[in-house]
Amino acid sequence: KRRLGTCGLVNVSFATLREAVTCVARAIRTTSTIGKEFLIAKEPFDEHAALLLNLGCYGVVCSFPTDNNQSTVRDICPWHKDQPISIVLDSGIQVKPISSSSEDNQVRELYGRLYQHLYCTFPAIRKMVKSALKNDLLVESPFDVIAPSVIRDRFQIQGGEFWVAVHTNNADNDSQSTVVGCVGIRRRISKTPERDTSSTVTEYEIQRLAVDDSHRGKGIGKCLLRAAEDYALQCLAREEDGNAVSSQIKLCTTTPECLVAANALYEASGYARVGEYMAGVLPLHVYTKTMGLKM
Repeated sequence: KRRLGTCGLVNVSFATLREAVTCVARAIRTTSTIGKEFLIAKEPFDEHAALLLNLGCYGVVCSFPTDNNQSTVRDICPWHKDQPISIVLDSGIQVKPISSSSEDNQVRELYGRLYQHLYCTFPAIRKMVKSALKNDLLVESPFDVIAPSVIRDRFQIQGGEFWVAVHTNNADNDSQSTVVGCVGIRRRISKTPERDTSSTVTEYEIQRLAVDDSHRGKGIGKCLLRAAEDYALQCLAREEDGNAVSSQIKLCTTTPECLVAANALYEASGYARVGEYMAGVLPLHVYTKTMGLKM
């Protein structure tokens, strides 16, 4: 990209062939009758690892005139991504998309440790944590030698993103960063039409919001939540390019009543509590927040 920039080509979209193929596969999985298993290896064959390695060695680059808008770029290059949302707090902690297998493992350690003190009182929380670690926070794909973050890839496949809050122990060495918080967002499949047929509401679910006990009170949870909200609005802006239909997004999340700080964060951030249900003896609160570019 830097070399093209020196030639005056500043509006550039580039991706590895693996990223381009993954983008096509995701589109087919969500819009075709072929199904969700399209281009997903059934078993970790050596040939699969070799193919991933080969696709990662080549790339595709497209350059555009400076007056081309981002909608045109995405139409031609569907793998094109907007600049990742990243926030730096005054404390020096950075909220950014998860990017490495090391951060994957730190997220698992954080999420698995954070709620242990509640396991005896609320067995349902133990089950929820174990379910998360076995599903969307699972890190078990030794054959996928290219993907830097398995967790991020899993959320992106479902139309979402995953962020971590990292504290850098050594300003000159990013490898010494420690994950102190995380959050994920994923898109719900269905679109809910409003009574006013000129608008639609796309739903997103916020998941795995967690902040290390030793770093609370620094605004980390608020920034993680803001990153998720900004991402959903960014997606809405892309969908509204060239579309006169007014759209909105509905953010949904569920949190146990005993997590007082999490409930307070959602309420302070404009989320309305719209329901409650029980998981054994554990009350769970359901929150929603509606946002839009054109209100």
